[in-house]
Amino acid sequence: MARSTVRVLFLVAVSAAIFGCASTNVSTIPYPNVPAFQATDPARIQVLRADPPRAHAKLAEIIVAAAEPSGSSPSVQDVDDKLRTAAAKLGADAVVIVQDSIQPGLPVATGTWWGRTPGTHDAREVIGVAIKYR
Repeated sequence: MARSTVRVLFLVAVSAAIFGCASTNVSTIPYPNVPAFQATDPARIQVLRADPPRAHAKLAEIIVAAAEPSGSSPSVQDVDDKLRTAAAKLGADAVVIVQDSIQPGLPVATGTWWGRTPGTHDAREVIGVAIKYR
């Protein structure tokens, strides 16, 4: 096989892997006037579905936006792991989930620029508030 053919096949394979896979974006919005804390271990971060009764300070909002190919849904464990990792960087002790929504069937185009294939993805957005116990 010619060297240029191998290079083209390699680029096509890499493009398919990148554009055909799920994507997850994590963003953090720090609250103003909150002191910086030393990072914590992600494995010790609690993911809660309601405010804890224990006194705490709110550090930041963490937004995880995940898109998966149709027919599947982003894993709860994967999303929770992303929340834990982001919260640990802030020095949080827990993340309180305030919104968890799924939007099914969002239109997307996959493939190379010369051969796009229309399809759909399910998108999940989870918003959590990183907290530090007092």
